[in-house]
Amino acid sequence: MAKDIQKTEALACQFLQRARELHTDIEPIRVLKARAYRIGNANVLIRSASKGKSGRYFFGLNYITAEEVANLDNPFFAFICDEVDQTLIIPGSVLTKHLPLISHDRNGEYKINID
Repeated sequence: MAKDIQKTEALACQFLQRARELHTDIEPIRVLKARAYRIGNANVLIRSASKGKSGRYFFGLNYITAEEVANLDNPFFAFICDEVDQTLIIPGSVLTKHLPLISHDRNGEYKINID
């Protein structure tokens, strides 16, 4: 578990380094306990995952976190798939529009699989 947290932190730092190449105005924002940043005029939630045994990347996304991010100005969700070069960035309006179609548990944790 600690190793996964370290890898997640490293990937988030790498993502932010790349973002600084495009825009130097980056600062963390408070969205519950999530990794969220204001990058220029965008608000970005960063999530990362390693490839699972099925060959897919699994991301859990709590509905409250998703809603908080979606309510920010110009929101985006960045899903890092094992490497920063394999990042899927989705506009908040697109993701929230599709959330009702995504499987979730009774606690409102959406189960997002990317292959």
